[in-house]
Amino acid sequence: MVTSAELFAGLPGVAEVAGPDRRSVAATYYDTADMRLARAGITLRRREGGRDEGWHAELPAGDRRHRVVHVPLARSADGGVPDEFTDLVRAYVIDRPLRRCAVIATERDVWRLVDDHGDVLAEVADDAVRAQELGDHEGPVRTWHEVEIELDHGDAALLASLHERLDSIPAPADPEFDRVLGDLAAPAAPELRRKSSAADVVTAYLRTQVDRLRAADVAVRLAEPDGVQIGRAHV
Repeated sequence: MVTSAELFAGLPGVAEVAGPDRRSVAATYYDTADMRLARAGITLRRREGGRDEGWHAELPAGDRRHRVVHVPLARSADGGVPDEFTDLVRAYVIDRPLRRCAVIATERDVWRLVDDHGDVLAEVADDAVRAQELGDHEGPVRTWHEVEIELDHGDAALLASLHERLDSIPAPADPEFDRVLGDLAAPAAPELRRKSSAADVVTAYLRTQVDRLRAADVAVRLAEPDGVQIGRAHV
């Protein structure tokens, strides 16, 4: 746990250590009762506090890429999922309602490392995290501690020095949401082996095509050029 600016003393190029600045962030995650979004690799959350406060949706965009959609909190007057997000994931949830599935609250202390010109070289965020799975039965409250480094005007030498200083503090390995929901948050990707049956191969192929159609459906709703357009043929 980062408790003192003295931890950063003597780092290359650092003339001043400012902070810590306390920030509180609370994120509520939404999914169907059978976790359809999580299994498709989609994250839908409402975040309060921090610089990126608002509603966020992270969706697959093909080739292991993701697209991120953000709307302000005010877009949902009753606190429920905004209509545009409900429409955005329609191909994945069909008619199943979205509900709260997890909440993650973070108390963050941010240290800013500044050079002699006043430029911020890096920010070090010291997080105390408290999380709980929600749904039909509330899960146990889980807590952990982690540190994140974000370079600004700093270089690789500073980053290496910071990692060496903070080596004893656990860094985040998996997304917070995965930590809370474990295997439920893992995308369902069937594994094919040499001895897989023909039925398994066909099923895996069909699932891949369905995933592509769903991703294209999202692209259509976002008015992206690679979306699927379905029209009526004229004879």
